[in-house]
Amino acid sequence: MFTELKGDFDSAVAGKKLLLKFHATWCGPCKAIEPTLLSIQNETGVEIISIDIEEHSKITDKLGVHSVPTVIAMDNGTAVGFRVGALAKQSFVDLVNELGLPARPAIS
Repeated sequence: MFTELKGDFDSAVAGKKLLLKFHATWCGPCKAIEPTLLSIQNETGVEIISIDIEEHSKITDKLGVHSVPTVIAMDNGTAVGFRVGALAKQSFVDLVNELGLPARPAIS
């Protein structure tokens, strides 16, 4: 299950290695990648914070998010990698690997 961003963004990402999933309620590709990201989360334990771009425009501006879906790897508040679009599972696994977290999913 994804964590919805509530409260202060900087506090939510401080001292953690995690993924930010930027989406919109009207975005079909955003919905399409959710099962893939949930699978990766279950297999690796990576925390994923879900951010609605229409509710958190200041954060999207701060991180330069211009398209959805966008997934950003964060390490202690610093963006270390990103993916834009409804991509293959391996692309998101590689993003988790950029965090140095274990990523062991069997790619099918």
